[in-house]
Amino acid sequence: MFKRILLATLVTILMIAATKYVESTPTGKGVEKLIFANLQRLLPPFSEDLPIVVVDMSKIPGGKDQVTSREALKRTLTAIVAQRPSAVGIDVDFSPDVDGWQALEDPSFFKYCLQLREESKVPIYLGVGRTMASNSDTWLGHRDYQTLAAALRTEDDRMRLPKWIQAKGSNDRLPLMSAALATSYLSKHENVAARISRTVEVFTAGKEIEVRGENDVPFGMSLVNYSRLPQIQREISFMLTPAAIAESGRVFTDKMVLIGDATNSYEKFNIPGHDSPIPGVFLIACAAYTLAIEPLYELNTATRLVLDLLISMFIIAGLEFLRSRYVNKIAGSRFYKAQGRFLFIVIASIWVLGLILVVWLNIMWFDFPLVTLAWLLHPRVEHFLVGSWKKLRGKSTSRKAPSTE
Repeated sequence: MFKRILLATLVTILMIAATKYVESTPTGKGVEKLIFANLQRLLPPFSEDLPIVVVDMSKIPGGKDQVTSREALKRTLTAIVAQRPSAVGIDVDFSPDVDGWQALEDPSFFKYCLQLREESKVPIYLGVGRTMASNSDTWLGHRDYQTLAAALRTEDDRMRLPKWIQAKGSNDRLPLMSAALATSYLSKHENVAARISRTVEVFTAGKEIEVRGENDVPFGMSLVNYSRLPQIQREISFMLTPAAIAESGRVFTDKMVLIGDATNSYEKFNIPGHDSPIPGVFLIACAAYTLAIEPLYELNTATRLVLDLLISMFIIAGLEFLRSRYVNKIAGSRFYKAQGRFLFIVIASIWVLGLILVVWLNIMWFDFPLVTLAWLLHPRVEHFLVGSWKKLRGKSTSRKAPSTE
């Protein structure tokens, strides 16, 4: 019995190690993304009162090769702020380059945004791209404007987005546009803030993990909930003129508002679970919705390892019970059939648990399909090791046997 438990434990450790190795490979990352895309389909796709509105600014003069009209943005921004939103963000890279400001009127536009924010008490955020990994006094060209800055950044897998980034040697964290909007929204909705964690990185509440990015710039990562993407796209606003915005009723009131190019954007991104690439403004909107309303959690490495070990110990104990009940009492009994039924029940229970965690708690347990696959292979691996050991012992015994000649 002791030898069987020792062998089963050894096989379990090998299978868990193999699972963790697979997760770190490109194939494992692809499997994780596939699981993430399918788990997202289990989340509710509709909200009665969507807390974020995307305003399509594609008709405002500007674009890829031209600077977006600051005067037109000013008119639209002023009209939206008058409707008392929770916060307004503009998905345009306002950061200067090596040649200076993107537009000569940028300093005056930034000052106007500061003044409008002070008078209305509505937070306003301007996109930063080129200088987001620099010190705070260069985000928008001068330290006076740093409180307006919000980073525009994406990651390769699109499953996670940074919440903030931080220049090396700096104490100032630059929030991402999505995080800035969500933070401002939560400050006016304490009932929502009380219900969710401050981070969606790991299941451990209140903990935020730093990982290293390019140029040694640390940033905090968060899973993105794309379940509301179709609704965000359907409820896009095309109102840009002050008159149209003034007559919009409560479309913008008490909501996060994101102004960006949703029609002719030259930057589009593929995201898990969706075939067509989407403009970056929708990616930011989904991330803001995630942080403000419906965060996604994922089990950290330690929790997943403990869970894997607990499941393994339960299965090993269960198989030993079945062996003592059948094999030890009736030779050549129904053990293997009982073992198959037992493993099927356990694996089905793991899948049910994984789905419950997603649907009820928004916890993404990415490796539970790999765990179940490992346990399906466990008896075969154990049988292979036992057979190999017997063959090795048989060969060793035959070599040591004395000659009869």
